[in-house]
Amino acid sequence: MFSKELENLINATLEDGMLEEYEKAALVKRAQAEGVDIAELEIYINSILQKRQREADNERKAQYAKAEQKKKEAFGRVCPACGRQVPSMTLKCECGYEFTPQKQTSSIKVLLDKLDAINQKSTKMLQNREGKDNDETHSSLLKKNLM
Repeated sequence: MFSKELENLINATLEDGMLEEYEKAALVKRAQAEGVDIAELEIYINSILQKRQREADNERKAQYAKAEQKKKEAFGRVCPACGRQVPSMTLKCECGYEFTPQKQTSSIKVLLDKLDAINQKSTKMLQNREGKDNDETHSSLLKKNLM
């Protein structure tokens, strides 16, 4: 659309995100020398400035949202579904999301795994003792394994 030199000049003048009067005068002078319509030049420059402004606004919004999320997390639990701050002992958010106590679930699983292992071990021990003296009961074997 524009010459490479004019394009480079436009980018250089807009580097700081603002277009000063002397920069605009230099751009107009260069555009006229190349036969470029000044209205097209202004439209192009305004579109670049608006795009940069939108990008800066989106960046600020993202940073603000991230800071707000950290603030919420610092003061308690945050619902992953709606973003509301929820008291720490609450199991269900107003939006319907249910919190599952992950640490409790995993420790219950560990306990069940250990109990299964003990049960299997005691069953094998009982099977091995069938031909031998069977004074110990299943419950006494469990007690031994738990200690």
